[in-house]
Amino acid sequence: MSQARALPSVPRKLEQDGFYILIEFPNLLIFSAPNPPTTLTQSFCNATAIKLNWSSVVGEDGYDVWSGGLATPAYVADQTSEYVEGSLTPGSTLTYKLRSYINCDGSNKVYSEDSADLTVYLGSQISHFPGT
Repeated sequence: MSQARALPSVPRKLEQDGFYILIEFPNLLIFSAPNPPTTLTQSFCNATAIKLNWSSVVGEDGYDVWSGGLATPAYVADQTSEYVEGSLTPGSTLTYKLRSYINCDGSNKVYSEDSADLTVYLGSQISHFPGT
């Protein structure tokens, strides 16, 4: 006589080919990765600060902004399409990229591919943001 066993209630996740599959019995949830952000541009730059803008991605929950090859994002933006970074070193060159994400269950995210890199040279002349 066989005994019935309860299915595990611990969520399991799998990532495969741009899809994220969350198995939480009795539910099976499948999320596809959002589109990558486009048109990453600088809207202001001086010797010590930069402001970046990008086109919003439909259906995203937020964005990760990566700066200078860091292993973790420099900034995580929830449904905004701009990022300002200050206290930078005059005369330096920085490379930025970003990716969009959707929240699957509050603690897991599905990421898009990275945007194209944006490389910015900070001049040596210190100025102020317009209007300040």
